[in-house]
Amino acid sequence: MKTFYTILSFNIKSEINERLSIALIMICGEKVFFRYSPYKLSIIQKLTNKETLKATQTYLKLIEEAVYSKKAFYSKADLLEIKAESKYDRLFSEQYIEYLSRYNNNLVSFTSPNFIELEGTDHLFDLLYNKFIGDFDNEKEQEQEQVKYIELLKKEFYPRVKPHFNIEKEITSTQFASLITSVKVDLMGKNEITVFGQSIDFEKKNNSIEYTVGNLLQIKRAFPDAKQFVIGFEPNKNLEVNHRIWENIRQISDFDYVDISEVERITEYAIEHGVTPLI
Repeated sequence: MKTFYTILSFNIKSEINERLSIALIMICGEKVFFRYSPYKLSIIQKLTNKETLKATQTYLKLIEEAVYSKKAFYSKADLLEIKAESKYDRLFSEQYIEYLSRYNNNLVSFTSPNFIELEGTDHLFDLLYNKFIGDFDNEKEQEQEQVKYIELLKKEFYPRVKPHFNIEKEITSTQFASLITSVKVDLMGKNEITVFGQSIDFEKKNNSIEYTVGNLLQIKRAFPDAKQFVIGFEPNKNLEVNHRIWENIRQISDFDYVDISEVERITEYAIEHGVTPLI
């Protein structure tokens, strides 16, 4: 079966054709694979303004939603500027990818379809992604960078949102009778509703992740109308259970998952909704 892929790049300086590869789409029949790099987005953040970064993130999210859900695709098609009658087939077709590579004027550009005489599999996609997007030179460097992200989150981001949230505080059943036990949360605020934010290192041991998720579920039970941000990053796919938990968290409608490269979304929400510390 014919397999082809396209590399998505952020146009840094279009006048000199300077680009940064940020994502990959691979298509094999009805199977569509897509992944973008939060690490590369963090680089873009240093190269451009806030509005351009947000537009790029939104565009990638739209593609991601379209890949994993036909229903989502049809609801987002206009935003993706897909106009054909058979919209789903058109987006993930050789002809449309070729069209995008020639005429797309967005911040994100596409390469012409590249063909491989191999069946499209997760393994093949991983090989291509590592070759063309290649966030890191090796796994050790990746682990170090992710630890750095968590440290930076707590050292740099949390202090910036202190006017809106209590930072790494514990709430108890004495303060809120609906809680079963005491719970420590990274961010706690309120506006018309309560607002929580919790980071999760999805590469930690499973029992550590499950403990944190249990706390999130207890908060949901105690504050059913609360908004809960979950901050994290994609774990190594070799950690199958961890990766499955990460995928599940992203799908649960009770949580608003925020990649660690996109935490300014929380700041924007706090400012827009006038969030203040909970206690």
